[in-house]
Parts: sequence; structure tokens; C-alpha cells
Amino acid sequence: MVPTIRPAMTFLYAIAGRVVFIEATDEWSAELVSRYFKDFYLQPLPVIPEPTVDFTIKVFSRGSAPAIPEGLDSFEVAFGQCHTDGEKLYLTIEDSVIATGTAECRNSLCVWVGDTSHARESLSLFNLMAYALDISLRRCGLYQLHGAGLVTPDGKACALILGASGSGKSTFASVLASRRWRYLTDDAL
Repeated sequence: MVPTIRPAMTFLYAIAGRVVFIEATDEWSAELVSRYFKDFYLQPLPVIPEPTVDFTIKVFSRGSAPAIPEGLDSFEVAFGQCHTDGEKLYLTIEDSVIATGTAECRNSLCVWVGDTSHARESLSLFNLMAYALDISLRRCGLYQLHGAGLVTPDGKACALILGASGSGKSTFASVLASRRWRYLTDDAL
């Protein structure tokens, strides 16, 4: 029988009408979740006994990630490797592992933070958690876009500028920002 790990801390966040529930399995992973998610445009929600959630993320800072099965399609991603068969997904990022659609993580996303010093560096943790959030939001029907976002000077409208790398999105966004448009981002929306 596998022992049940009681979460050290739980978090609820809302974005675009979706709710993501995060279980941190110990204090270290709870601090990681708290530190990382406060910088995003996610609305923290009070944790209630029976939350209605669209997706769950479980974060482990101790223990071993499951072995990645052989025979999965593999391809490189920034900072790591993706292994999938279209249903199961294993993502190795900076000595850490993200999994979903597996026996351990059937209806959730599991994040195992590696125990190497490299895996625990700030940039590695940022990359890992960014992938975890992106995958979770995709499972909720939300997608990240590469583009620029700005709000008009009067705040009544906004603009989304999409285009290929090198097409001038950042340049155009900076021109609008110099004309009192409120700058949101020119990389990921």
C-alpha cells in the first residue's frame, strides 16, 4: 500500500474563468509555489473544503520522479526534453520532471523538483514552474501566445500584436508605450 502524502499547503488560483488547485507536499514546495505564482496575473482564491477546480498541480520537492517509459515520441524543448504518446506526457526540465496523463497523475500534473543544485537554482525553478503552469492552462483550454500586449492611454481598449520572431512586435510595442499606451508585455501573453 502506498502511503498518502498530506499536502503541507494548498493554493487556489483563478484565471480567465478557470480554477487551478495546487498541492504542495512540503514546506519547501509550498514556498516555491507561493513565490512563483504571486508574479502572474492569477487571482488567488480562498481554499475551500470542496473546491470546483479545472486542473490540479501537485509539487514534490522530495522523492524520485517516475521512470520515463521507453517507446514514447521524444523531442527537444527549451531547457529539456519532452516524451509523449499523445496522452501521457513527461517533460524533463533542468534536472526536474513534469508528468501528466500517467498512472500517478491521471487527472493532474505532477512536478518533481530535482535534488541537484542546478535544479534548485532560481532560473531552473522559474523554467520548471513556467512549463507546469503552461501545461495546466492548456489542459483548461487556455493558451499562451508569443506577442505584445498594450492598453490604450484611456484604458478603454487593448491591443494584441502577434507575429513571427523578428517581425517588429517589440519595436511597435515600444513606440506605442512611448505614446502613453500602458505596456503589458512583448513576449508571453
